Amino acid sequence: MAKVVTPLNEHNTCSNFYPSNDFWRMELKPIAASVVMVVGTALASQTTSNTTSGNYIKMPTANTNGQNFSGILVEPIVATDSDYATAGKLKNVWVPTSPAAKAFFTADTTITAASVWRMVQFGSGSITLTTTLWAWAIIRNIISSTLGECSFDVPQVVQS
Repeated sequence: MAKVVTPLNEHNTCSNFYPSNDFWRMELKPIAASVVMVVGTALASQTTSNTTSGNYIKMPTANTNGQNFSGILVEPIVATDSDYATAGKLKNVWVPTSPAAKAFFTADTTITAASVWRMVQFGSGSITLTTTLWAWAIIRNIISSTLGECSFDVPQVVQS
């Protein structure tokens, strides 16, 4: 069952990833068993030895199995959830509909104008970006020293 994330008529205070334009749609996606995740966690397909399970996991910091960014978790998953240990539980996920999809992000380290257009990697917990060069996300805009806008069109974000 979906949980209310932002109360009605209140500002969204999510400090992790969240969509910044209209190139997203919310879908129910199957999530891996026994993984705690917060709102705004970046997700990828669960892959072992280049075989996908059909479930989603936290975006890894290093791409060893060909996982691409698949979406942003909309509701929290906590260990006390009745379906916490269930593989394939359905949760709301923002899914990009175009390579033009952009999202706000929090940075692990200070970002500057020199960070714009850098291809970078996800931080610990898949809720931030680092300034470490990697082909996960592209920093598109800087809002402050720790907040920016990115896209995930490296190499492709649209899922079928």
